[in-house]
Amino acid sequence: MAFCPQCGSVLPAGTGACPKCAAGSPISIPSPAPGPSAAPGAAGPPWVSVLPQVSPLAIILAAGAWVIGGPLLSIPAIFVARADLRKIREGQLDPSGQTQSQLAFWIAAVNAGLFVLTCFVIGGIFLFAVGFAGVAARAHKPPVPVVATAGTDLSQESDAGLQQIVETWARKKDVGTQKLWRDVKKGLSEAGTAKGTGAMPAVDGFEKLAGMAAGDARVRQALIELERRAAVQSGRTPPDRGPAEAPPGGSRETDDDF
Repeated sequence: MAFCPQCGSVLPAGTGACPKCAAGSPISIPSPAPGPSAAPGAAGPPWVSVLPQVSPLAIILAAGAWVIGGPLLSIPAIFVARADLRKIREGQLDPSGQTQSQLAFWIAAVNAGLFVLTCFVIGGIFLFAVGFAGVAARAHKPPVPVVATAGTDLSQESDAGLQQIVETWARKKDVGTQKLWRDVKKGLSEAGTAKGTGAMPAVDGFEKLAGMAAGDARVRQALIELERRAAVQSGRTPPDRGPAEAPPGGSRETDDDF
């Protein structure tokens, strides 16, 4: 009986080279003499039972992961390599492939780890850039322009809008201010319906209310605009309340309030 020294295959007598691995110089072993059968479980010669070789799939996937990048190939390579190592431990695969499987596992694991680390670094840089941009935008945000009181223009505001401006201001004051505003609003409404010529007579309480609103140019301008519209509606000339006019009631309002 002859055996191949390379792969352990049984060769026909007189064979010069192994047809499986092409190795030459077969080993001839005389057939054992008839005798009692071997005990169950006794180990035979190592070339009698040849285990399957480890598949190169794991190492191919691990190497391809570095070419393609990312976990697309590295994660499958890790699973295949772990499965091969388990089969080697269980005696289902040739132990000579253990080094290959371990190498494939670590190559794929390093690739996957670097991919995760890169994602964290890029994500951190992105979040930092977004946060820095937000801080920079707030730092360089131009201040809200303060409209000079002299340029307060409410001519495009509706009557209801003008009344709402004064109403909101009066509510923040006291009950007396609210009552005075209601009286002035009623007086302006009546003055607008009273047709006439010449200058419109002053509405009771208007001068006092305008003086109380001297600290708020927008409210005072709203009152003046309501007075002007009432005069135009009645066909009369509105009072001249230019920017240089000092507010009644001893207010400390300056020319800059208009």
